[in-house]
Order: sequence, then C-alpha cells, then structure tokens
Amino acid sequence: DFEPGKNVYIDAKLNAGPYPVNFNGLDAQLVKAGEKHGLKIYFVAVEQGFDLPTNGSAAMSARYLNDLQTKWSGSSALPKDDYLIIGWVRRADNPNRGSVGAVGGTYLKGLGFKEQYFSSMIGRDIRQFMPNDPHGLVIHIANNVNSDISSAKFKEVLPLYIGGGIAGILLLILVV
Repeated sequence: DFEPGKNVYIDAKLNAGPYPVNFNGLDAQLVKAGEKHGLKIYFVAVEQGFDLPTNGSAAMSARYLNDLQTKWSGSSALPKDDYLIIGWVRRADNPNRGSVGAVGGTYLKGLGFKEQYFSSMIGRDIRQFMPNDPHGLVIHIANNVNSDISSAKFKEVLPLYIGGGIAGILLLILVV
C-alpha cells in the first residue's frame, strides 16, 4: 500500500536468500532528485510472483507498474500529477534477470514521457547497471527524467527568447 513520506518500497523476498539487495540512502537521493522539478519519485522493487508473466521481461514491469499505479491512485496522499514511479521486478528463478520500468503522472505524460519514452530510455541504458547495480539504475533514470524535463521546458520558452532577441535587435536598429 502507498504510504505518504515513503519513497522506497522493497519486497522482503529481495532481502532474503543468497542474493540480498541494498538500497541504503536511495530514499534521500530520490527526494533530492525530485526537488529539481517538484516531482515525487518512488521506487518499488519486488520479486516476481505467480501473477506476473514470465514470457518477455518487459511485460513483467509494465504489468506490475500498471497494477500498482491503479492501486495507488486510490490514495488521496499520492500526488495526482507530478510523480514518477520506477519499478524493478526481479525474476524468482534467476536473480540475474528481471524487468525495469517506469510510469509518470499526468505532468510527465503531458511532456510526452509515456511508456515508449521510458521503455526506450531504460532499454538503452539498462545493461550498464543491471544486474549488479539496480540502485545506480534508479538514480540514472531519475536524473535522465530531470534532464529531459529541463530540455522540454527550455523548448517551451525558446520561442520567447528568440522573439525577445529579435525585438531587441529591431529596437536597437530603430534607436541607432
């Protein structure tokens, strides 16, 4: 269940057994990353259960995140617009395999950060982090989203800068 003030959710199964995970300090890093553009960034890591498909790893995180987003959207404490949920589903039969995905609220979707955006970005960068550094991948995703938000905001105001520059040049020409 969604808990206000909690940014990192780790399935107890991931801390048991011969391949435990460590996400120490991730909560504070996600809060800091979110402050740049006013996002609430959440990370959820689970071990694959019987309810998740085994064919095609991308299907695991996509299905899990869709279900989680639907479940969490019923909480009045979840921001409705400016959030990012990053999910990692580790395969139960092979801890070196799994699926990573992300989903955003309406603000990110409005910027075009939809399933294809996350799939492309994560697919491009996942091999440099997984399976050994899921913590690093989560921070990488958060930083990429921040960078892409900055680029999108700049593109929104670029015509204003250009227009202002042209107006300034014309004014300068008229004065001289």
